[in-house]
Amino acid sequence: MPPRAAFWTILALAAPLPACALAMVFGSTTVKLTAYIYLLNYGAVLLAFAGAVHWGLAVARDDKAWNSYVFAAVMVLVAWLALGLVQPGPRLIVLGLGFFAVFIADRRAVSSGQAPDWHRGTRKLFTLVVLLSLSLAFAAVRYGSG
Repeated sequence: MPPRAAFWTILALAAPLPACALAMVFGSTTVKLTAYIYLLNYGAVLLAFAGAVHWGLAVARDDKAWNSYVFAAVMVLVAWLALGLVQPGPRLIVLGLGFFAVFIADRRAVSSGQAPDWHRGTRKLFTLVVLLSLSLAFAAVRYGSG
């Protein structure tokens, strides 16, 4: 069972994404555009943060290997790439792939004992919320009207 602080904090961190995705589906044209901009920018920040957890884990164990540090840096670059792309669909796909990569890295960190067991469950829930939100946003961009 995760510490209560970690569980609620991770849910709070993820909460803006489904809110923005729903606004992209049900909002007026102005609300949809604003929600998309917020979702994309916040998603990029969140991806950088999620990747940075691996930097923190490496620092905490005084890791001399490059893996975790490079992974964390690559997630920042993936987030930046998503912001730099022109088309909305590819931006959302790149973010989604980045979050999936962090999820895989999180699972490996738990399996290898580098992260606590409870981390697996919280990051699974976090990733599910994030990927469902990005998928809904993608559908809104791809198939939405107005």
